[in-house]
Amino acid sequence: MADKPKIVKFPEVAVIEAEAAAWVARFDGGNVSAEELAKFQSWSSKSALHRDAVEQYGKLWTDFDKMNQLTAALESGRDAIEQGAHPSAKPISRRWFAYVAGAGIAATLAAVVVYRGFEEPPPVVTSYETEVGGQKNALLPDGSAVTLNTNSRIDVRISRHSREVHLVRGEVYFEVTHDDQRPFTVFAGRGLVRDVGTAFDVRLMNGAVNVSVARGSVEISAITPKSGASGSAAQRLATVNAGQDVLFDRKIEHSERISDADLNRRLAWRQGVLIYAGEPLATVVADISRYSNIKVELDQRLRDRRVGGSFKVSQIREVFTALESNFGIHSEWVSDRQVRITSARDGSTRHK
Repeated sequence: MADKPKIVKFPEVAVIEAEAAAWVARFDGGNVSAEELAKFQSWSSKSALHRDAVEQYGKLWTDFDKMNQLTAALESGRDAIEQGAHPSAKPISRRWFAYVAGAGIAATLAAVVVYRGFEEPPPVVTSYETEVGGQKNALLPDGSAVTLNTNSRIDVRISRHSREVHLVRGEVYFEVTHDDQRPFTVFAGRGLVRDVGTAFDVRLMNGAVNVSVARGSVEISAITPKSGASGSAAQRLATVNAGQDVLFDRKIEHSERISDADLNRRLAWRQGVLIYAGEPLATVVADISRYSNIKVELDQRLRDRRVGGSFKVSQIREVFTALESNFGIHSEWVSDRQVRITSARDGSTRHK
């Protein structure tokens, strides 16, 4: 039987040319890792064509004299390249290189464009806010959903490696899209709340931070004065799980576990409703100021009186009518935006 003819596969010049251009671009970019350096030496050891292609493309590069790392890498692997080359392999001729220089510059530039195309795009930065009495739903660039309560604002910065939200004022409910590679971080006052994928509420309260977790868990930390907005030196305080409500600043001020019913009641504002079930009148009065421009003067003797009921945020004035009808409280409108609350007995005596 006749011997089968030997088939010798010659390296694809166009492929080697493109790969060489890409390597030159990579070294020009700087910060080449040891692993990449080893890969380059392995690639350049495949044949004299590989070695000469990268040398010639390097000479075309305007900043090639700065690329000492590539030159050193090529020199260190030169012996191995020559020993491993096929006996019939010959150095690339000047005629061939003239062709490469003429027809291959476009490939070099294309490789540079492709390489630089993988550079990190600029982060997406945007802001959302509401006026007094308003609520707003928004979808963030990463797919996470937010609901802003009355008089609230957040500044959002989403990049390939991080997701940061700065709560400037007010209260926001977050439903975070899961992403292990990009934790979701909320900066609020001197507090930091970090999450991977869950649902939670964050509210700024006179400098302190109130966090209620509806689903999953979050990690809370206190930002030290020197750590700045990056939170790199933040002091971890605790992990807050679903069904927990925590108030913290430099330390945890208050922590409690709440039922699903109580949590839903607290978060009813997302549907434009305020629900009270035995809260002090002082809390109701504070909410009236949050959701409207009405200033309320409350008789200090009534601060702890317990009240209940549900009210629409859009009809905040109806709260005063309900208080008078059900809780023995008198509301005196001093002006269109100012109310004085006293007991009904004091009010009836005053108006005799």
